[in-house]
Amino acid sequence: MSENSSDQRHTLDEVREHMEGVRQTDEAISSNMTNLGAALQNVSRNSTAGAQVLEQMRDRINDRDGRLEDIIHKQGTRSTAMLAVAIFLSISARGGWGRVRAGYMLMMQKPQ
Repeated sequence: MSENSSDQRHTLDEVREHMEGVRQTDEAISSNMTNLGAALQNVSRNSTAGAQVLEQMRDRINDRDGRLEDIIHKQGTRSTAMLAVAIFLSISARGGWGRVRAGYMLMMQKPQ
């Protein structure tokens, strides 16, 4: 009986050691899962921050595009106005020069 008792004790010790190994493995898995959860939270926070930065960049680009469109429109209006004034002055100068030339030609004619 003492042999049986010794074998049972030895078996119980082995089971305890195995259970201790399982417990340590469970603790390691639990710790790794906790670390994984923390890492995923960091990734989520970083993704959210990245998305916010991209949204701000998009808003700034849209604002800049709107301002550039306004500037280009104003510049086009100014260019058109300057072209109209230049054409008007050119026509006026040509007509004025023609009058000056006609007056000069009249003055140069000899009275008959």
